[in-house]
Amino acid sequence: TLSGSGSGLKLLSESGDARVRTSEVSNALYVGVGDDPFTLVAESMAAVAERLGTFQVKAAKRPPADRHLFGWCTWDAFYQSVDPAGIQAGLRSLSGGGAPPRMLIIDDGWQTVADDPGRASGGAGGGPADGVSA
Repeated sequence: TLSGSGSGLKLLSESGDARVRTSEVSNALYVGVGDDPFTLVAESMAAVAERLGTFQVKAAKRPPADRHLFGWCTWDAFYQSVDPAGIQAGLRSLSGGGAPPRMLIIDDGWQTVADDPGRASGGAGGGPADGVSA
């Protein structure tokens, strides 16, 4: 939510996970102006990508070969509470409902756009949980 305050603009952003909290985020807002919303979005995303240097816009990427496969990402089901039993139950549920995923993304929410020396690479444990193949 973007609103005006006495000293400027206030941006309220929610992650969907009550444990994710911060009081300050740099480079959180980009304002672009234009007449064509499609061109404006493309130009704005390109400007942000260039400024941050942490991602590429879709036009600069080659689509993955498996993009047409049905997949499941664990984030909306578990947020940061991902565990093997929950993943296996979710896979059984989807398969039992006639929609077996052909791809699985195990997402504990730990994405960063800057060096984070307090966090091991690869998530909390640095690798896949016991009983889950990488």
